[in-house]
Amino acid sequence: MSLLAGVGCLVVVFLCTAELTGARRAVAGSVALLLTPLFLYYSKTANLDVPSLFWFGWAMLGFVRIIRYNRLADYLLLGTGAAAAVATKDQHYANLALLPIAVLLINALMQPSPTWSGRLGRALVDSKLWMGAAAAVGASAVLHNMIFNFSGFVAHVEELVGYGPILPLVPATVAGYYELTRRTGELFALGMGWAWFGAALFGVVVAAVRKDRRCWLWLLFVPLSFHLAYTWATRNVHDRYLYGGVFVLTIFAGASLADLVEAGRRTRPARLLAGALTAYSLLYAVSINVMMTRDARYEARQWVHRHARNGTKVGLLGAGEYMPVIEPPALPIRVYADVEGLARVKPELLVVNARYAKRYEARPEGQALLAGLDDGSLGYREVFRYRAPIPAWALLQYAAPFSGTRESILTNLDKVNPEMVIYQRAGH
Repeated sequence: MSLLAGVGCLVVVFLCTAELTGARRAVAGSVALLLTPLFLYYSKTANLDVPSLFWFGWAMLGFVRIIRYNRLADYLLLGTGAAAAVATKDQHYANLALLPIAVLLINALMQPSPTWSGRLGRALVDSKLWMGAAAAVGASAVLHNMIFNFSGFVAHVEELVGYGPILPLVPATVAGYYELTRRTGELFALGMGWAWFGAALFGVVVAAVRKDRRCWLWLLFVPLSFHLAYTWATRNVHDRYLYGGVFVLTIFAGASLADLVEAGRRTRPARLLAGALTAYSLLYAVSINVMMTRDARYEARQWVHRHARNGTKVGLLGAGEYMPVIEPPALPIRVYADVEGLARVKPELLVVNARYAKRYEARPEGQALLAGLDDGSLGYREVFRYRAPIPAWALLQYAAPFSGTRESILTNLDKVNPEMVIYQRAGH
């Protein structure tokens, strides 16, 4: 599902870019999205990020066409695409929260009235606007199954609201909001790579300067909306929640790349710069493929299968997150992160994700377990420790989240290829 949706995302970003720059240049937008590690990673994992981005992309196509044509079909596409994106992954509400304001203003600018108040009044009663809203409401009712299970929808919303107290990463101060904004910029650079992020910022500046591209700036309502309606509202940020902004920025990055390619037909420096941006982004993005292919959990799994006998109990420390898949003849058993939990299960082998296990150090019982494993006082000795080597050209490995032994709370990319440790119980 993720793979098919990822291919669909490349198609829809091409269509969005084609509306703005023409079909001949639009492939650059798809290249910019394809060569981002965030997109490559989540296009091959079983979660909802890329499927929801696929629906969001169709909403963006409707929005782009409203900017250009202001037709009823475009409002319907925006409404239904937005409803499908939010129904697939809740955080997309924040990408779309300010879009009704943008759509109202765009509609007003296209009204024939000579005064701004007259244009705004005409826009407010424009049937296209209300039919688009009705499409969004109707699609939401169907996709959330509100008609037959409204109580389930209400319970879902209540559950989401319940996360509010545990989400904040910073205090509600000016310094806290500044820190969130700074981290957001860093995450865009991490998820896209500095080459595409820089090209996107340059594309925004060009759009602001060139009159024929100034209408593109309406797209910036998406990252602005998310920043206000989610990042600042919850005081939380994570790279995979920034997908809407990444989608929009790749359109600007693609436009910059296309400009360089066209200029490169006349000047060599532009041709060299276009090649350098693409080559850097290729090495940066493909790094995540290399990390996933060489992931240390595969080697840990093979080691267990080579050494385990029929019925050997193999403990997986924690709730099983980010662990290798252990199959027969071994018997995988979940071990809770405390000394008592280990003593209860007494596995012959204990598999530990060393990077993930750092989370347990926040609790005294977790600290005691990890210390007892390391010094052998719990009756276990280390028999395997491995983290796959990554070739020097894989540029993503030099990003800050991949240095050190602890996980970043801002991204999941650093959870690929963790150091894996296996302990063996004495006497076995």
